Amino acid sequence: MQHYDYEQAKAHLDHLHTGGSTTLAPDMWRQPSSVYADPAYLAQEQAALFDRLPLLAACSSELADPTAFVARPVAGTPVLIARQADGRLRAFLNSCRHRGTEVVWGEQTGCTRRFTCPYHGWTYGTDGQLLGLTTTEGFPGLDRATHGLVEIACAERHGLVWVARRPGTPIDLDTFLGPLDAELAAMELGHYVVERTQEVTVEANWKLIMDGFMENYHVRFLHTDTLSPYIYSDRISFMPLGRHNRAIHPRMTYDPASHTSPEAFLSQVLISYNLLPNVNLEWAGDHFEIYQPQPDPIRPDRCRVKIILLVRPEEAHKTDKWTRNLKISTDIIVNEDFAAAESAQRAFTGGAAAPELVYGRNEPQLHHFYRQLAELVDSPGG
Repeated sequence: MQHYDYEQAKAHLDHLHTGGSTTLAPDMWRQPSSVYADPAYLAQEQAALFDRLPLLAACSSELADPTAFVARPVAGTPVLIARQADGRLRAFLNSCRHRGTEVVWGEQTGCTRRFTCPYHGWTYGTDGQLLGLTTTEGFPGLDRATHGLVEIACAERHGLVWVARRPGTPIDLDTFLGPLDAELAAMELGHYVVERTQEVTVEANWKLIMDGFMENYHVRFLHTDTLSPYIYSDRISFMPLGRHNRAIHPRMTYDPASHTSPEAFLSQVLISYNLLPNVNLEWAGDHFEIYQPQPDPIRPDRCRVKIILLVRPEEAHKTDKWTRNLKISTDIIVNEDFAAAESAQRAFTGGAAAPELVYGRNEPQLHHFYRQLAELVDSPGG
């Protein structure tokens, strides 16, 4: 965190910390519990959010080599991203124009100058152009120029790579990131590299995963023996950043009088960013953790959560350190937060939950998140 917002962030948190309080919303927030369990609502989300918004698909460090590529599903859609000879990134739907199979099967990373479909051997360049067919007499007159991989929009900034998973949907990062753009630049996120990734399947709606990162009211209850001794409960400094938001969580070591620099301040807090639609970026001082729930395309009660650990390049070799560090985080999050999400999902799916849920004034980050979703999902044109 650079000096441009350090004083403001410190002053706001100090005021709350001294008063033993937290940022409060003007009133409570209510919404139907069906948003977590209704397949029709999931379809609306797919169309309004995941078909229209930029989606985080990769990190730049995964595509650092001049011939690097990444193949992976993005919100259920197979996507292929390739570094071009001029250094730009281009993204395509990962589907062969012959019979539709993935040109690169499953989730892979690597380096190549061409892609060959394993099914029938059709070959494509990293620019998506169809280079060759394994039989010419079977496809007389096929125009290779119009049978390349279908391109989708791709944008790279701050070490992150976004795609629009539907052809013809543009990406405008200036508008999408808004005031968050300056914060991502200030924290020098683009200097960090992927140290490791892992993936967890959770039997819960993707938004329940997002919810767990957007309030610390639950810390003293759900995390009594794990996180509660280290992080204050019900004490956050919340700031909306356009459609996104930021929350600063003071550690138990927080002492307003002990720090006079952004670096010292950062050592005593955890900063959590929520990026629409489905990214939680946790800044823990010397590293970042990304938790990204990918909704199941059909089932509202299931998601896949991608976990990414980002560290400085000079720290990437400290494998044992990061193994221990990430294990501590994921043990708490998977065994406690994700378990709570699955418990709630059983109530929603099984018809035990009340028709309407209430979110407290002490959960302003949730209010902001769901207002943004409602504006996009429920309002034509968003």
